[in-house]
Amino acid sequence: MKSNFKFKVLALIFMSSCNVAFAISLGECIELALENNTELKKLRAEFFAFQETQHQSFSSLLPTVGVSLSRSKVDQERSDTGRPIINQTYTTESDSLFLRQSIYRPKLLNDYKKSKKNVSAQRYFLKNSEEGLKMRVIENYIRLITSKSTISLIRQQLNLLKTQKIAAEKSLSLGTGTITEVVEIRAALDKTKVSLISNEQKFRQALNQLSFLVGKKIDDFDYEDRRYGGIQIFEGKTLGDWEKDALEKNFLALQMRDQIESAKLALKSEKYGRYPTLDLNIQIARGTSESTFFVNSETKTQSIGLSFFLPIYSGGSIQSKIRQAKFLLDAETQSLVYEEEELIKKVQESFYGLKENIRLRKAIEKAIESARTELDANEKSATAGIRRKLDVLESQQKLLTVEKELVGSTMNIVLEWSNLNAYSGSLNNQNVRKIQNFIKK
Repeated sequence: MKSNFKFKVLALIFMSSCNVAFAISLGECIELALENNTELKKLRAEFFAFQETQHQSFSSLLPTVGVSLSRSKVDQERSDTGRPIINQTYTTESDSLFLRQSIYRPKLLNDYKKSKKNVSAQRYFLKNSEEGLKMRVIENYIRLITSKSTISLIRQQLNLLKTQKIAAEKSLSLGTGTITEVVEIRAALDKTKVSLISNEQKFRQALNQLSFLVGKKIDDFDYEDRRYGGIQIFEGKTLGDWEKDALEKNFLALQMRDQIESAKLALKSEKYGRYPTLDLNIQIARGTSESTFFVNSETKTQSIGLSFFLPIYSGGSIQSKIRQAKFLLDAETQSLVYEEEELIKKVQESFYGLKENIRLRKAIEKAIESARTELDANEKSATAGIRRKLDVLESQQKLLTVEKELVGSTMNIVLEWSNLNAYSGSLNNQNVRKIQNFIKK
């Protein structure tokens, strides 16, 4: 048993190290993208760098402690009238330990609060970027499913056309068919081959794009055609629910709200520029020196005191900065209003798109049943000699067309629902698993 287990482990390691085709789920794609995407790595590094501004702002509230040491060698010559020159060589020393603590500087505390809001806004910006990356992965994953399904249906169509072409050519040779049927079937076959080449190219492009997003080479995409059921999992929430969640939880809106709070604090900070400041200063110093009159003199000093400063006139710069801060606050407020309006538009567009595709899917399901009934009837009539083979061909193409539309409408349902969750800041692991489980059914 142990050797068999070791063999399986080694086989898995070997397969993972080889550049071979492998099946990858939507959840795995998103995890890889969040881990490997270079753009997101850059944004994370920028966020961590920006986060340090909060620590820097907090440090300004703490005391400043420093030590100063100085040593100097002095060569001195002194001459008085009528007296010989006196040469002196000595060393001066100066050592001090000082502490400075702000007692009353309201601007510093306010700036610290502002830096916290700025960091919070940047955190929401990073989360919004992560949501955007998730949506790009989902869009490419859905594009791959759509392309793969379309390719599968086109190949089915090719096989049918080849069979019909053989049958039409036999009928023509026996004198029961017409050259028109053979020509039209051949034309349809050539057109379908062109469509297959085009869709395979689209599939490779989507696969390549997904590889760039997840930061890992994906050589193939394992997918089986299936009829999707249980679309009711995407229903239940009303438009009002989605709008409310978007306004409350959208990461971009949350970022802009924090930026407004930061702008308010910035305005308050500029107003604090008129206020006085008060600092505590403590210093302990020691110095040694020497001169003609004092040999090996040493001084020790201990001081404690307060520093008070009151701005009286600065050329109007303080008032100008206050006005500037007000305008910036107004700009941030209007930006939020605009963004909320745009967010509501996007939510409504995706919600109505979701509902429309759900209704469309139900209509297509009925159309598929009708197309199958029509195909069955035409096949029986063609066998009996009542219908032409071209009528069967037309019925088959109609069935394949509505089956393509079924896949497209189903994938649009998934896409619009994903968009609604992205706008609401709820494209989390639970909802990603919900999409993944639906796709696997």
